[in-house]
Amino acid sequence: METEEHGPFPPGAFASLLGARVHWVDFGGPSEPGAPLCVLVHGLGGSTVNWESVVPHLLGRFRCVALDLAGFGRTDPGPRRGTVEDNTALLASFVSMVTADSLSRTVVLVGNSMGGLICARYACSVAPPGDVGAASARPAIAGVVLLDPTVPPARLVPGPGGVLAAGLYAVPAVGRAAARARRSWRTPEQNVGDTLRLCTVDPARVDPDVVARHLPVARRRVTHPEMDRFYSDAARSILWHLAHRWATDATYASLTMPVLLVHGTRDRLVPFSGAVRIAGQNPGWRFVPAADCGHLPMLEHPRWLAGHMHRWWSDIAGDAGSVPVVD
Repeated sequence: METEEHGPFPPGAFASLLGARVHWVDFGGPSEPGAPLCVLVHGLGGSTVNWESVVPHLLGRFRCVALDLAGFGRTDPGPRRGTVEDNTALLASFVSMVTADSLSRTVVLVGNSMGGLICARYACSVAPPGDVGAASARPAIAGVVLLDPTVPPARLVPGPGGVLAAGLYAVPAVGRAAARARRSWRTPEQNVGDTLRLCTVDPARVDPDVVARHLPVARRRVTHPEMDRFYSDAARSILWHLAHRWATDATYASLTMPVLLVHGTRDRLVPFSGAVRIAGQNPGWRFVPAADCGHLPMLEHPRWLAGHMHRWWSDIAGDAGSVPVVD
C-alpha cells in the first residue's frame, strides 16, 4: 500500500479496490474493536479534505476514515465510472477493507450530498446489527448520518436550476464539456472560491487552513482532464435519481438503522424543503435543521455538527458520559 503526505493529518494511503486505485485517509481516533468507526463519504466534486474541519471534534469518540470516490480527489478510477451505482459498490469494498481487522466493529456511515445517497444505498444492502445470514458477513451498519443528502425536491416540477442542470448533463458529451469549462476557465483558486460561495452561506466561516488544503486537489484536476467525464457521470447519475423520485424515496425509507439527518436551511443545491419532505416520510429519523447554513455543514459549522453527532450517538449507544459533548 502506497502512502503520501496529508498535511497536518495522518498520511493518506492508496488501496486497489475493484480496479480503482483509491485514495483514503485514516484520521485516527480510538482503536479498540468496540469503538465506532465513522466512514466519511464526500459529495459531487468533493474529496477527503472536505472532512478536515469536523474530524478533530469527533476523534475522542469515533475513529474516522474517508475515501475519495472514483473520479474525485486523488483516486485513480481505472475502468470504473463515476456514477452513484459504481461508487456505492466502491464504498462497499472500502468498508470491507477497513473493517477486515474486526468484523464486529461498529460502523457509522456519514455522507454529504451525493455521498449521502451512496451511503443510503449501501446501508440498505447490509444486515442490521445482530442479524444472521449471508448479508451479515458484511460489517453491520449501526447508524447513518446524512448531511444535506441528495433527495428529490419537494415539488414535482424542477426549478430553473434543475432544468439547466438536466440540459447540461443529460447528454454525455455536453456534460463533459460543461465539466471541462468549469475546470479550465477558472484558476484552481477561483474554483475553490466559487465552490465555497455556492455551497456555504459565508465562506469566511471555513477554516482558512482547510480552504488552503483544498487547493492541491483543485490543481490536480487541471492536470488530469480525463476526470471531466467522471464529474459528468456523477452529475448525470444524480439527476437520474432525482427524476426517479419514488425509487429514491424507497431507498431512504428502507434504512432500518438509526438515521441523523442534518440539512442547511439555506442550501442552494439541495433545497431545505426537500429535506423537510424526506424527514416527514421517515418520522423515526432524527432531523436537525442547520440554521443559516448552506450545503456543507461539516465545513461551515463543524463544532455544532459534531455536537449533534455526539448527542445522537449517545442516545443510540447509551454512553453519554464517555466523551464531553461539543456544543
